[in-house]
Amino acid sequence: MVTPTQPNSTPSSISPSRWGVIVGILIVLVVGLSFVKKPDTPIVNDAVGVTNNTTFSVTDTGIPSINDAFTATPGTFKDVSSVTVPFEETTAHIAPAVATNFSTSEVSNLDAVQKAYGVTFSKDELSRLEQNKFVVKNLLDTNLAPVYVMGDNDREFVSLYSQITGSTDYMTRTPANAVFVTSDVLMNLFSILSVDLMKETENTYLYDQVSDMSRTLYTDAVARVAQAKTDSEKNEWVKVRNYFAIPYALLSTAQKMITAEQYWNSDKKLSLEETLAQNHTADATADAHEKAVTFVKNLKLDTDSETRVLADLARVYEASENDYPDLFKEEYQQFAERAGLKLEVPFSLFTVRGTYTSSSLRRQYFRAVQWYQQIAFFTGSPELGRYAVDMGVLMQQHPELLKQYQSMTSLLGALVGKSDDLDVGDYVSAVKSLGTDVENTQKLNAFLDTQKPQAQIKSMPALYPSVGKVTVAEVTNATRGMRFFSQKFIPDSYWTGRLTQGDEAPAVNGMKLPDMASSLEVMSILGSNYAHTQLPQLPFYEKAGKAVEIRLAELKKESDGWGDAYWKENQVTGILWSISGMFNWLQSNKVQLPQFMQSPLWEAKTLLTGSAFWTELRHTNILYAKQSFAEKGGGGDGECDTRKIPPATVGYVEPQPLAYDRLYYTARLLNEEYTARGITLANLTKLQSYIKLLDIVREYTKLELQNTQFSEKTISKKVPFENNPNCVTQFIDPAESVVRGSDGSVMNADGKMVAGLSRAEELRTGMVMRMREILPTPVEGPILPIKDKRTAVVADVHTSPSAILEEGTGVPRVLFVMVKDVNGSRLTVGFTYSHYETFSQKRLTDEEWQTNFYTDLGGENQITYKPKAEWPEIPVWYQSLLGKK
Repeated sequence: MVTPTQPNSTPSSISPSRWGVIVGILIVLVVGLSFVKKPDTPIVNDAVGVTNNTTFSVTDTGIPSINDAFTATPGTFKDVSSVTVPFEETTAHIAPAVATNFSTSEVSNLDAVQKAYGVTFSKDELSRLEQNKFVVKNLLDTNLAPVYVMGDNDREFVSLYSQITGSTDYMTRTPANAVFVTSDVLMNLFSILSVDLMKETENTYLYDQVSDMSRTLYTDAVARVAQAKTDSEKNEWVKVRNYFAIPYALLSTAQKMITAEQYWNSDKKLSLEETLAQNHTADATADAHEKAVTFVKNLKLDTDSETRVLADLARVYEASENDYPDLFKEEYQQFAERAGLKLEVPFSLFTVRGTYTSSSLRRQYFRAVQWYQQIAFFTGSPELGRYAVDMGVLMQQHPELLKQYQSMTSLLGALVGKSDDLDVGDYVSAVKSLGTDVENTQKLNAFLDTQKPQAQIKSMPALYPSVGKVTVAEVTNATRGMRFFSQKFIPDSYWTGRLTQGDEAPAVNGMKLPDMASSLEVMSILGSNYAHTQLPQLPFYEKAGKAVEIRLAELKKESDGWGDAYWKENQVTGILWSISGMFNWLQSNKVQLPQFMQSPLWEAKTLLTGSAFWTELRHTNILYAKQSFAEKGGGGDGECDTRKIPPATVGYVEPQPLAYDRLYYTARLLNEEYTARGITLANLTKLQSYIKLLDIVREYTKLELQNTQFSEKTISKKVPFENNPNCVTQFIDPAESVVRGSDGSVMNADGKMVAGLSRAEELRTGMVMRMREILPTPVEGPILPIKDKRTAVVADVHTSPSAILEEGTGVPRVLFVMVKDVNGSRLTVGFTYSHYETFSQKRLTDEEWQTNFYTDLGGENQITYKPKAEWPEIPVWYQSLLGKK
C-alpha cells in the first residue's frame, strides 16, 4: 500500500500596573493622532479591484480595465526544494521524589487561591483534588470573567493568564499567584502565530499572485478564442476562458484593508475610529455578488457564456447544494453516463469561514481558490481532459507565471502538505514531455500516472446507480483528474476517509463502515489510549464498531510505520507529531510522573488538549486541507520602600518534554521555510520569539523533572531619596537568580542579554510577559477585531449524507493543579482548552459558533459571556473532568 509519505506518488478587576499600561497606550494614541491631518476624502485603500466608485471601461479585447495596483507585478518568493532543521531532544532524569503522593492538607496556599479567584471548592471538588490532584472549573464559576483585552492584539487565552500573575512588582506577590503553564496555552500560541503568518502571506503575496495568474490566463484565453480557426477549437477555448472568468471576477472585486503602518504613516486627519469605520463600510460591500456580476457583464461575453458564468458565480456565492458546474454541465453528464456514477461539486465548501471572513480580499481569495480546487477535470473524460491540457499550454507559455505557481505549491506543501490530486503543473509537464502526443488521451493518462499515483482521499460527493455495489476505491479512482490548485493530503483526512463510507460496497470483511467520523478516532491513532476506550460512546459504534476497530488497527499500524522523517515534513504533520508525543510520553512515563499526571483523569485532560489543538490546526488550514466525504451519493515610587519581599509560591510548567521538543522543531521548521524563501512578514519575529520561549519551557521541564529547587537570594541596597537619604530597599539578586536559555545565556523575550528574573518570578510573571510579546500584530487594520481576540473557533472536517462533522473550541476552563516537589506543596492555577464535537446541517463560521458563548456587551476591549447554561454540552468523554458521572 502506498504510504502518505508519498500520497500521490502522498481576577475581575484590572491591576494598578495594568491601568498604567492602558493609560500609556491612550496617551500614545492621543499624541499620535494630534499629528494627523484630516483628508479631503475618506481613506479607502483601493489597492485591489473594484470599490464603490469604480466604473468600467471595456477595452478592445473585452477585458475591463482595473487599477494599476491590481495589474502590477505581485511580490514573489523563492522556490525551495527542502529545508533542513535538526531535531533536538530533551534528555531529563525523572527524580523519584516528583512522583511522591501527598494530601490537600499539605497544600499551603489552598485558602489563598480560593479567596483570590472567588472559588469555594465543594466537598466533591475537594475529594477530587485529593484523589486526582487537579480540578477543572468553568470560567464563570470564578471571578476571572469578564476578560480584559485592552491591547490592539490581545487574545483571550493569554489575557486570562495575565489575570492570575499579579503585579509585576514582586513586593506585592501573593501565594495565590502560583501559575501553572499548560501545554494548552503554548499550543494555542502556536496556532495563533501560524494563522496570522498564513493570513499575512496570503494577503501580502498569494492574493496578488493568484490575481495576476487569473487575469493573465483569462487574457490569453480571450486571445485564443479570437485566433481559433475552427468552431471546435473556438468552443474549446471559450470553455477555458469562461473557467478563468470566475476567479478573475472574484479577485477583481475586493479591496485591501488599511494597515496600522499605513494609518500611522499617513497625513490624514480622520481619527482612527473614523478611519476604521469608513474602511470597514467600504470593505463590507466590495465583494458583493452584484459587483462580481457587473464585472462579468463588462467582459462582454457571448450570451451563452455569460449565462453560464453567472450561474456558477451564483453557486459560488450561495454555497449550498452539490451540483454540476454549469460551465461544464454537458461534460459532467457525459462522464457520469460512462462511469456509471454521478460526481458533483460540493458547492457548500464555498461557504466562507475560518479566518477568511475578515475582509473582502480574504473572502474573494477563499472563493477563488476554492474554485480552482473544487472544479475537477476528470482524466476519464476526454473533453474535460482536453481543457486541462489547454490550461497546461497556457501556463507553459508564461515561465514567470509557472515559476510563481511552483513557488506557491512548494510553500503550501511546506505549510500544509503535498498535493493529493493532479494539478496544472502536471499538465505543463505533460505538454513539455509528450509534444503532439498530449492529444492522445491514453498516452496522456499513462504519463500522468507516472507523475502522481491515485489520490488517497475521496473529496467529492458521489451518487450511485445501486447501493452496495461500487467500492470506495472505484469511486476514488473515478474522481481522478486535474484541479488547477490541488488540495493537500493531510493524514487525519486520510484516516477519516478510510474510517467512513457511503453507499459503497461493505469495506471491511463484508462489514460496512459508518458514514460519520469522530475526533476520538484521530486521537486514538495518534496514541491516546483514553480516546480508544471512549469509542463505544459514539452514536455509530454499536452498529459499526467491529468494522471501525479493524480499520483503526490497520491505520494505526500503517501510521506507526511511517517513521519520524515523515512527521518532520511539514507544519501539519509536525503538529500531529507533537500531539502524538504528548500521548506517548505520558503513557510511557506515567508511574514516574507528578501525582496529577498519574491520575486516570489526566488522560482525559490530555485528550482535551490534543483534540483542541488539532481543531485549531484544521481551522488554520480550512481552505487547503482536503476534506473527506462519505456521500450518498509597582509600589515604592517616589518614596522609600521598606517592605520585605514576600516568599515565593513557585509556579509550574506542565511537563510534556516530547511534545515540546516536537513543537520546538515544528516552529523552527516553519521559521526556516519562510526565511529560506525570502518571504518578508511583519510577524516572523514573533515566531522567532516563540521559539525562544519554547527553549525556556523545555529547560524548565527538564529542571522540574529533576526536582530542582528554585531558590531566590535577596539583597538589601541603599536607594537614597530626598526625604530619606538612608533608604534601604530589598531586591531579588539577579546575579545568582536568573532565567537562562538552554545554552546558558541570560535573555529576555527578544533574545537580548539582560539580568534575568528569579526562576520563581519567571514562572509567575516572566512566562506570561513573553507570551504577550509573542502575540502577533494585526494583519488587517490597526486593531484586532473582538472575534479574533476570542478563543472559540470551529472547523468542519468531514461530510456525510446526513450531517457535517464540526470540531470546535470554546472558552478556556480554569485548571487548579496540586504540585509537590522540593519547592513545596502548593495549588497552582492555569487554563486548559475546551473542545466540542457536533454535527451540523451547514458549515459553520466562527461568528456563528461564537454566539454559543459570548455576548458583544464589552465592545472591542472586554470579552463578555453568556450564562454557562446556554453553552453547548461538552462531549460525554470529557464530562468526568467536570465531576459529571
